[in-house]
Amino acid sequence: MPKIRIDDKEYDLDSLPEPVKQTISVMQEISVGIQNGQKDLAIKQAALTQFGTQLNQQLENVDPIAPVVVKTPPKKTPARKPRKPRATK
Repeated sequence: MPKIRIDDKEYDLDSLPEPVKQTISVMQEISVGIQNGQKDLAIKQAALTQFGTQLNQQLENVDPIAPVVVKTPPKKTPARKPRKPRATK
């Protein structure tokens, strides 16, 4: 008799009502699908990293069209307050 534990409670899988068995089955399928998706994602991330490394190596001997110039905007200086004229003696 197979058993299943849900929320720290153990159940006899064969004695559960059919709708409960179907829900458990669907949940198991979803879980497997998530695990497969995570594996697939990890493989694709590793491949993307490898292709990025390969691209950098391939571009080592290729001259770019123009150098990259990063322009930074000029710093704004705070406006000065006009000075009050001093009284002279």
